[in-house]
Amino acid sequence: CDTCYISADGDMLFSYRGQFTAQEEAQAFIEKNDVIFSLCFGPVLIDNGVDVTPEQYQWGEVNDTYARSALGMLGERHYLTMNINCELPDHYYLATLRQAADAMLARGCIKAYTLDGGQTATTVFNGQLINPVQFGVEKTISDIIYFATAKP
Repeated sequence: CDTCYISADGDMLFSYRGQFTAQEEAQAFIEKNDVIFSLCFGPVLIDNGVDVTPEQYQWGEVNDTYARSALGMLGERHYLTMNINCELPDHYYLATLRQAADAMLARGCIKAYTLDGGQTATTVFNGQLINPVQFGVEKTISDIIYFATAKP
């Protein structure tokens, strides 16, 4: 699958499915770019301002509508997280992968990567879940992206 890496200086980097043919190649990429963590789901939506959203991808049912989640970069150390998962009276908005990519493009992302969606597309702010959970029950998840600041 496509993989998203975050470097020690806060850059968002990608590798694409099939890019590395050996573990040593991946390790060299990680060391060269001072990668501190990675995310594995994908696909990549936007890379250096270019829309690279695939029409097909191994995971995520790209043409069906589901709650979608993505991590985007607007500029140096300036990130945007997105969940398309909105519940209004008599209305529940979900999206295809193409619609999620278009939403990230419309907000000025120069890089964007798809995270797991559906029941795991949740956002917590100040300890409170701020979006509805698709199918009414949140799946147990082991990974989170946590943003914090040292500024008061």
